[in-house]
Amino acid sequence: AYYNTEKDRFPNLNAAIDAWFDQMQPIASGVPMMPTYGNHEVLLEENVDDWLARFPTPTGYDDRHYYSFDIANAHFISIYAPQAINDPNALAWLEQDIIAAQAAGQKWIIPYFHVAPFADGTNHSSSQSLRNTLGPIFEQYNVPLVIASHDQAYERTWPLTDAANTAVPTTTAHRACVPETEGVTWVKVSPSGKLSNISWGFSPFGTTPAPAWTSVRHNALHHFLRLRFASDETLQVELWGVVGDGSAPTLVDTFLLADSCEDELLVNEPVQSLKLFADETASLAVDVTHSASTAVSFAVASSQPWLQPSTLLGTTGTPVSLDVDPSALAPGTYTAVVTFTPTSGTALAGRLVTTLVVRG
Repeated sequence: AYYNTEKDRFPNLNAAIDAWFDQMQPIASGVPMMPTYGNHEVLLEENVDDWLARFPTPTGYDDRHYYSFDIANAHFISIYAPQAINDPNALAWLEQDIIAAQAAGQKWIIPYFHVAPFADGTNHSSSQSLRNTLGPIFEQYNVPLVIASHDQAYERTWPLTDAANTAVPTTTAHRACVPETEGVTWVKVSPSGKLSNISWGFSPFGTTPAPAWTSVRHNALHHFLRLRFASDETLQVELWGVVGDGSAPTLVDTFLLADSCEDELLVNEPVQSLKLFADETASLAVDVTHSASTAVSFAVASSQPWLQPSTLLGTTGTPVSLDVDPSALAPGTYTAVVTFTPTSGTALAGRLVTTLVVRG
């Protein structure tokens, strides 16, 4: 993954790239791979031309550094952002590409690129430059979802406006469903197999509590994003977490992009992580609220025996206590999902995902 620090493993760059393709062959043989290029393909003793030669992408702009493609009613745009974008012609191409796609009737415009405009990780913090250049374009053309990477952790913003300046959430009342016209949801997905050479692990978050623009964040698993486009013109976004030991992935975060949203239960910190020795215990206090500030009763259920609620029934406004007991677990990484399901009404259930590292 990092050729400049692992050259002793390969005789040259092309051999390193070939090794990566060998690893990806089981997936790439059945699923199209449409890349976006980052700092390691450009700046750190690599050459993006060696990667371009291996991906027959559409022409786009700047010899395929930027390009776009359609899948059904979704229009994807790969943006060349290994760092700041200083080419005004590239931004003009991007704007015209969005205009043309919307004129052709494409429902979803989904840009994706490497460096993240919104990142609280200390390995690679937010790119204010990309907020300044890309934010106004996405806001002008009502782009609901933007995907980036780079910093080795997952972060999802609330829907935002004025990304270049105040980055104000338009609503914090919905997490499981986001009205697609409310603003831009910025998602940062990383890592996907390679940990950082800066922190030698996942990226530590720099701010506690999280920045005001943060809806969900997680830095204890490898991540990949899955988009499910439905015939009713909604989009389900799923963030899956992988330990890397062969165990099944966990649905860490999911949200629906739709014209309108139902009420829902919201967990104050929907994704949490902790580290314990097997002879230690801990307790988590979870606040659950209703999106319309209504008092609601709910049932509490956990997917794992090591994380158990102190009560099976709760009410919004009263914290729920969860007991963590790793005494039956071997050293390793474990994930549990706790659901908070209304006992009446139609509100969507709330979710808490907890990652536990049992120390050896």
